[in-house]
Amino acid sequence: MTLRGLLIVCLVIGCATGYHESGFGGGYSELRLSERAWQVSFAGNGYTSPERAHSFALRRAAELTLASGYQAFYIAGENQSVRRLNIQQPVNCYSNGPYTNCSGGGVNTINKPSARLDITMVTAQEAALAPPGHLVYDAKMLLAQIRPE
Repeated sequence: MTLRGLLIVCLVIGCATGYHESGFGGGYSELRLSERAWQVSFAGNGYTSPERAHSFALRRAAELTLASGYQAFYIAGENQSVRRLNIQQPVNCYSNGPYTNCSGGGVNTINKPSARLDITMVTAQEAALAPPGHLVYDAKMLLAQIRPE
């Protein structure tokens, strides 16, 4: 691998997952369940916090809501998880005369958070009539607060 290639790999791996469609290193994805319902997911890498994964799933839900002609949505179901990867480091040994020194052999743990939201989109009038205890998200307000950075 060239030095340039190594630098590109380091840049891609060394940053939290940004807000983009799912690909190498994570991102958002969605599945339309019905005219008003979507399943929205966001998967992060080892530098992404669980809170950031959840926020980006909310942002994508807000984008889909507005694009579908609705103003708000509520979460009908959700799941947040963290996938843990344990990476065994190699053991490196070298000899210096009668002595042998070894290093490495540790385990690095990488946590990859994900968030999945099952949303139902509603109009502004339906949002105003939501029963007590039901949290309805205003899509425009969420987009203003959750930046795609």
